[in-house]
Amino acid sequence: MLPVAEEEAPAVDRSRTFLEAAVAHARLGRQPRGELEKLYTTAAKFALHYTLALYGEGRLQDGLAILGPALELPTPYRAMLRLRLAKFYRRLTNWDDTVAALDEMERDLEALGHVRYEKFRRDLTVSLAGERAQVWLEQGVIDLAAHHLDEERRLLPEDANDEVRAIHRLHEVDFYMSTADFEAAAQVCEAVLKDRSTLRPTAAAVFDYSLGIALSEVARDDPSRASEGRALLEQALDSEALGATERFRAVLGLVDLALRVDDAALAKERIAEATALLDELRGEDVQGLLLEDESLLATYALRAARRYGDADEVQAAHDALLEAYDLLLERWGATRLRKGGLGFLQFGTRRDVAAELIDLAVESEDGAERGLELLLRSQAMGTFARRFGLDAPELETIRAKLCGERSGFLVYLPAKEGTHVIAFDAESATHRKLATDRTIERLSRAFVRELRKPLRGFPDRASRDRQAKRVAKCGDALVEELLPDGLRERVRAWSAVTVVGGDLLHNVPFECLPWEAGALFGEALAVDSLPSLPLGMHLAERAVPDPEGGSRLALVATLAPGDDASGEPVLADESVEAVELTAEHAERWARHYPGGSVDLLLHDAATVDAVLGTDFSAVPASHFLVHGLYESDRERGSSLALTGGLLRCDDVDGMRASRLVILSACHAALGPNRIGDDSLTHMGGAFLVAGARCVVLSRSELQLGPTLDLMDVFHRELAAGASPAEAMRAARKANRGGEALLRYQHGQVQVLGLGHAPVFPR
Repeated sequence: MLPVAEEEAPAVDRSRTFLEAAVAHARLGRQPRGELEKLYTTAAKFALHYTLALYGEGRLQDGLAILGPALELPTPYRAMLRLRLAKFYRRLTNWDDTVAALDEMERDLEALGHVRYEKFRRDLTVSLAGERAQVWLEQGVIDLAAHHLDEERRLLPEDANDEVRAIHRLHEVDFYMSTADFEAAAQVCEAVLKDRSTLRPTAAAVFDYSLGIALSEVARDDPSRASEGRALLEQALDSEALGATERFRAVLGLVDLALRVDDAALAKERIAEATALLDELRGEDVQGLLLEDESLLATYALRAARRYGDADEVQAAHDALLEAYDLLLERWGATRLRKGGLGFLQFGTRRDVAAELIDLAVESEDGAERGLELLLRSQAMGTFARRFGLDAPELETIRAKLCGERSGFLVYLPAKEGTHVIAFDAESATHRKLATDRTIERLSRAFVRELRKPLRGFPDRASRDRQAKRVAKCGDALVEELLPDGLRERVRAWSAVTVVGGDLLHNVPFECLPWEAGALFGEALAVDSLPSLPLGMHLAERAVPDPEGGSRLALVATLAPGDDASGEPVLADESVEAVELTAEHAERWARHYPGGSVDLLLHDAATVDAVLGTDFSAVPASHFLVHGLYESDRERGSSLALTGGLLRCDDVDGMRASRLVILSACHAALGPNRIGDDSLTHMGGAFLVAGARCVVLSRSELQLGPTLDLMDVFHRELAAGASPAEAMRAARKANRGGEALLRYQHGQVQVLGLGHAPVFPR
């Protein structure tokens, strides 16, 4: 690395002059041959070394000023310069330019066709995949980050040098940290640090720091690891090789540990140290990079002030954190929208900021309402809310529009220090603080894992009963945390409930939770789900079609879609069975509606073109009885298998949907992990965008016979004037006498959106 210290300035100036001369030759069209090739190569190497030093010092604009002309040099090193440019833009959180630089780098690598560049191109292709993984990871697009990380792992050559391997392992650590899998992050760090001799001092310091952070998080469940995590962070700080940003973050980790052991003096000392480091780092170049960390420092400062300070200190710390929260929201509101959605609350830091503000708010009079107001501001940052320009609604407006008689809302926000839940109805609001996000995550994943095991994996009644008991055991443990006594009493007074923020709880199907008197939650109450309250308000204000006269239901049904236009089978997965539907299947549901009021698209008529050519908004309800498929290579992979082809989310975006859409299709609610967002990356979200107010869909596999039985009762109740949520509750209740495992499958049929508004008048 070329030093950038003041005493080295003459050497830097001479090298910069050398670079300018090389660029001048390049602009004259001089081809890289002989001495000129050496000139271009030497100038490019200078730019790489110098900008690396500038990057380490946070002088990003100075680095960009060097990289701009250097990229004009006709040299193979241009691909490396593009990579460096992407890193600078990434640190500035300039995502569009970051991606553009990586795309240009890929084209530069493709142009290196000569065999002499084969290893060079191979190594940089690995770096390209890793950098793309980091770009998506820092934006919170976890699924795309995982894809590129797998690509980097696949491309990594067996003979890769230690430095290349260390960079890849750091990418793995970053991924595990971002997904809160701190145990896995610690394991990677420990494996790498077993042989420090293979690491450069900078890499060793970063792995020490990362292991310290990982162990400090593991210590939330295993306090015995706290001292080890603290020692590693202090060791990393003692290393001169640790970068300034990592040094600041290491001190933040020590602040957190001090607060956890309630060491007031040490917490204050570390907060002052972190503040001083932040002042050194703060500037135009790194503001975007440090925004999350600055908010976290303000969170810790408020926590410390509440424990150890006076009223004035608490007020000052609160104002500082609120300002940081406002800036986070403002910056997020300016980010680019993605079709697949991207959640503001994806990262735990943002949830921790909101949770700390809510902690203080609920101590005041009308605390639950104030806490909800803070949370609503985050919810207004969802993709759907931003796309339609929705603001955070007032609580009284929500009550007037959405609260019915004996109905209420459960709004959840999990965070490291505890999960907030605000329960409210038309009369009042209450707040409870539940277990930590890690505790609820562990219980949620265990419940969902057992719940979603395919029914075909349990061929006999005895094995299905045993599995049902395992599901119930996991569900009981989760109910104790999500719906404890006190909160449960409030819910008992309701006949209908809307769950908001369920995706932050790892998409726990509340409908399947064991409730009382042997009933499941979704059998005892009419349940619907909203990703956000701003979305719920928007759905409530959509125009309602007049159900009087004309068709009342459109039915699209085919379970044997045949081949697509290229002759390939639409159902390429041999485990998906093609079933010939008869008119009787349609008649089971159509009989609940007045004669002639059901439009049918059956079998050969149920094509993609026919569906896209139909104005479903003229029909109050539409029902798709089709196979559901998931295409993992698409950002929104949920699709419906129609005759001759697939109806995808992008197709649905352009439709005019019915007020109510029912999707009897396997896995229609599958999508990439974009928690904390209201766009919904599956078919349900696509139909809400297309104009639906409510979508009924499944998170799991469906069986034809039980599905027909369930939906027969659902349509009977719906046609009689029940809301979709109430009709689904009645359908589940009618099937309570069946096998327990099937009842859990019925519970996974979700009512999404505005599910408490009747579609047809009584």
